[in-house]
Amino acid sequence: LYCDPRRGKDRRRANTLMTLHAFPDRRLMAEDVVWSEDSPGVFLSSHRILSTGTNLGDSNFGPATGKKVYFRTIADCACTQRGMAGT
Repeated sequence: LYCDPRRGKDRRRANTLMTLHAFPDRRLMAEDVVWSEDSPGVFLSSHRILSTGTNLGDSNFGPATGKKVYFRTIADCACTQRGMAGT
């Protein structure tokens, strides 16, 4: 799922809850993280994540299948003292 950072944290939260409903046993394993300071106090990071889980709940992905899945996700984030934005 792509979460447009302009839509804010409510959209990210809803997408996260939908994924947890679809894959309640989801495990996230960070494979790689890179970061840099974009400007004073503003940090950018990119996370490559391998996830495993069983599709036990209906969601935007479709009806539950009961199948075990493996998938990779890229999360790009910007962090400041005011909070975090991500995709």
